[in-house]
Amino acid sequence: MKQIVHHEQCKRCGECCRFREDRQDFAPIFTVEELDAIRHVREDLPEFMPFKATDNIFQIRLKKAEKPTPYYPYVCPFLDEEAYRCTIYDVRPFDCRVWPFIVLRVKETGEVLLAHFTESACLALAEAQPKDFSAYEAYMEQMVSSEAFLAFLRKYPQLIWEHEDQGDYVTVPSKDITRLLHPAGD
Repeated sequence: MKQIVHHEQCKRCGECCRFREDRQDFAPIFTVEELDAIRHVREDLPEFMPFKATDNIFQIRLKKAEKPTPYYPYVCPFLDEEAYRCTIYDVRPFDCRVWPFIVLRVKETGEVLLAHFTESACLALAEAQPKDFSAYEAYMEQMVSSEAFLAFLRKYPQLIWEHEDQGDYVTVPSKDITRLLHPAGD
C-alpha cells in the first residue's frame, strides 16, 4: 500500500502513535489475523483487550511513555520511542496502515465514509503538495472501493470508527462507501 506519510515526518510529529490521557480510546485496533501476523515477527506481545465485546478484534493497551509530554503521556507499546519507529511496521494493522485516513460511520445518518484528518493531526498533510495529496486521496478512494477492501470491512465492521463530533481534530469526508459496503439486497 502506498503511503503519503514518511518516517522523517513521523519522527518530527508522532501524533498517531502518542495519546492524550482522555483519548486512549483511539489506541490502534487489530484483527485476530493481524495479531497472528505480528506473532510471526515478535514473541513478546503487549496486552490486548477485546474490542467492543468481540472475539476477533482487539485493542492494544497503551503504555506510559518513557519520555512523556504533558499533552501525550501514553504511547503505543510497539513504538520504539528512542528511534521513533514502529517495531511492527511491516505487519502493522489496518488502523495504522490507512492513517491519516479513517473509515467512519456518521452516527446521525449511518453513512460510512472514507475521511482523512486535517493537518492539525498529521504533519504529512501540512507538508504535502496539493497535487500529491490529491493523487494519494484518489488512490485511497480507489482502494476503499475495491471488493477486497469492502469484504475486509464487511468481515470486521468494528474497524469502522463511530464518528463523534468532538475533540481537537477535524476529519474531512473523501468518499461515501455506504452503498458499496451494503449493496441493495444485503
